[in-house]
Amino acid sequence: MTKKIGNAVVRNRIKRRLRALAFQFSDEFDSATDYVIVARRDALGAPFADLGEELRQALGAAGAKLDRPPVRKRA
Repeated sequence: MTKKIGNAVVRNRIKRRLRALAFQFSDEFDSATDYVIVARRDALGAPFADLGEELRQALGAAGAKLDRPPVRKRA
């Protein structure tokens, strides 16, 4: 997380909120996949339920992409 988001207090508060959501949805994460959650300043003031719903949608979209067959490169 960069300093563009805010000072250390703001960045840590956003991280704590996102970690809590990740723990809440831990059973929906695929253990064989690495996830990157990009924090935005809006995550600080957004209702926790809304953040949870956005994370659920993002996990669903990521899962849908993982179920696709691999794209074959042309030689």
